[in-house]
Amino acid sequence: MIILWYFNWRTAPGEDKRKGLKEIYEKVKKAFEKTDVKFLGPYGPLNERWNYVWMFEAESFDKYMEVRMKLGPAPKEITNHIHKLLFPDQF
Repeated sequence: MIILWYFNWRTAPGEDKRKGLKEIYEKVKKAFEKTDVKFLGPYGPLNERWNYVWMFEAESFDKYMEVRMKLGPAPKEITNHIHKLLFPDQF
């Protein structure tokens, strides 16, 4: 399955938006490195209202959440977020 984590990233005026985002990206990347869940990286969705989407590939959402919960709560800069799940299909 593919897991999409859509989120908006907002910083205070004058703060370096990219610095904080890169820090959380490195933390997420490291957390998923030696697990059964593959972190496919960050993307910028064009036709969605979200600033960013991070993609993962996993056997199940439970396996993804096992690792995700170890990261703790989302940083305050992630003002809102959702997960979308894409299940494999067979023809």
